[in-house]
Amino acid sequence: MKAIAPGKIILSGEHAVVYGKPALVMAVNRFAEATITGNSEARVNFQLVDFDSSSSITLQALRELRMRLKRNYDMFLNGELGIREVLKKPFHLFEFLFITFLDSLQLKLDRGIDIQLHSNIPLGSGMGSSAATILSVLRALAGYYSLDFHPDKYFDFGLEAEKLQHGRPSGVDPYIALHGGFVRFQNKQAQSLQVPDLPFYIVNTGVPDSTTGECVDYVAQQFESSKIWQDFEAV
Repeated sequence: MKAIAPGKIILSGEHAVVYGKPALVMAVNRFAEATITGNSEARVNFQLVDFDSSSSITLQALRELRMRLKRNYDMFLNGELGIREVLKKPFHLFEFLFITFLDSLQLKLDRGIDIQLHSNIPLGSGMGSSAATILSVLRALAGYYSLDFHPDKYFDFGLEAEKLQHGRPSGVDPYIALHGGFVRFQNKQAQSLQVPDLPFYIVNTGVPDSTTGECVDYVAQQFESSKIWQDFEAV
């Protein structure tokens, strides 16, 4: 089973969308791809092609990992841990997503499963690569288990996993990765807009020193009560 989901760009409202202000957000023609196949090992195997990283883990170990990551996230919310320290390894995000999906829906794993992840969305560049990869995994899992999901289910699972990566996400990344298009997004609601008839170019200036989660957390500390968000809304 194979599924893809798009990355995104925010044309206006970056950061302000976290504070309930509107953002203009557009899906782009860069995609994350998840491929799922069965195996006979009774283990869950993850291969992150872009990180040249892989893991092989049992269901019991996945459940223990989920508990640790939830404790880490609670520590982050309490100011005891930086957001970068919540996830120790890149594939922990997708291991958390998988076991949360499986147990929340009370699904059985009668045999092992291989999950291969690949993306041509620039990493660490604010283009929603993690959300797109999360949504591609969710869609592939739903197809693998022949589930007929309402879109809200995908969004809820995606947002739960995004918290571990970005701390206090607005939900805009998983929404666009799920629905695509060009929207005005505010408070987890979206209004479809006509795509601007303009040429767009992606200019990759490299991976930043800080993660999106760290940046959002720092901005919250400095500007949470600022009037700057009204200025963003006016734009």
